[in-house]
Amino acid sequence: MRRFFLFSLLIAILLLSACGPAETPTPQVVKETVEVVVTKEVEKEVVVTKEVEKEVVKTVEVLGLPEVNPLEVTGDIISAGSSTVFPLSERMAERFQDEGYSGNITIDSIGSGAGFERFCMQGETDISNASRGIKDSEVESCRGIGREPIEFRVGTDALAVVVSQENDFITNATFEELVSIFSSAEQWSDVNPGWPEEEAKVLPKEARVILDEVNIEGMNIALDDFCRGLEVELEHGLRFKDANVTNNHPILTGKIVLAHLKESLDYYKRLEVAELEGDLLKALVARDLGKVKNLYKELAEAKRILSQAESEVLASN
Repeated sequence: MRRFFLFSLLIAILLLSACGPAETPTPQVVKETVEVVVTKEVEKEVVVTKEVEKEVVKTVEVLGLPEVNPLEVTGDIISAGSSTVFPLSERMAERFQDEGYSGNITIDSIGSGAGFERFCMQGETDISNASRGIKDSEVESCRGIGREPIEFRVGTDALAVVVSQENDFITNATFEELVSIFSSAEQWSDVNPGWPEEEAKVLPKEARVILDEVNIEGMNIALDDFCRGLEVELEHGLRFKDANVTNNHPILTGKIVLAHLKESLDYYKRLEVAELEGDLLKALVARDLGKVKNLYKELAEAKRILSQAESEVLASN
């Protein structure tokens, strides 16, 4: 099935709370030698130099924080925000603990906006991870609860748009189309009427990479089940703004799938049956007989697949 990838890597920013405004720097007297070129028409060019003295007052931005000794830090640390910054935050937490910090570090991947809300409005976190700069309104919210945010950059990533070799219709997607692909669109035709009326599917080779990364215990997970799970759990990504917890991050989405498959290896087969039963009920209420007929066929096949899976589990025990 055709597939479209977007790897968006953004500028990563951290915010820490601080007490009070930054100290105004002392004015500096800067001396410099300025070369002045003096010319006169039809005469030779004369070069003279003079020393210029001027007073410069420069506002210094805070780019970092003083070093701290992990052994001397007490209490727990709570961090939340961007999924882009999440892997870096995890690594920094590991290093901080390796160097002697004995408290608990919590890192929640909930998106930049939600991270700022917890930091600036609820005041629940010590660090806000973000893949964008803080907004003026968010700064005001922070100050409203007695916090002065300190913003500094921890890294700069690149942006790459890649189209699968199996996709033969996307040649020059616009920015608006990219937004639609990774938000509300359910079929390619929802993005562009000239594209196929097909759902975007997760390719097996894509699912294999994610499965190998998250399945550290070596569970016997069928690749088809994992593919289906990834497609379902994208509902916790950019598709629904109010239910977004992953930002379509492949590893975070894979971990949600893994959690469900730990409950039952046929979890998504059961979910397929349940969803088809719900769709069938809606079609019956709407008296859409054509749709009812098709859904009955799909439901019968889904139940057969589930029954076969259950029989294989019983036979293996």
